[in-house]
Amino acid sequence: IIELRLRYADKYLPYNEILGTALHELAHMEIGPHNKKFKRLVALLEEEYLQLIMMKLSFPKELSSSRELRARAAEARRANSC
Repeated sequence: IIELRLRYADKYLPYNEILGTALHELAHMEIGPHNKKFKRLVALLEEEYLQLIMMKLSFPKELSSSRELRARAAEARRANSC
C-alpha cells in the first residue's frame, strides 16, 4: 500500500510533487535502497509517464492488454538489473 499526502493543513500540494512522490514510492516496491538501480528505475518511470502524457494517455494498440503491459514492465526490470 502506498499512501500519499495530498495536502498540508488547508493547502493542497502541487500535482508534480505528488506525482514525483508516487513514482518514487512505486520504485521502492521493486528496489528498496536508494542506489543506482533505484535511481535508474525512478528515471525510467518518470520518462514513461512523460511519454504517456505526450501521447495524451492513448496506448498503442500493442500495449492495450494487461499481458503486454506486464511483459514490458518485466523487460524494464531486467534492463535495470544490469
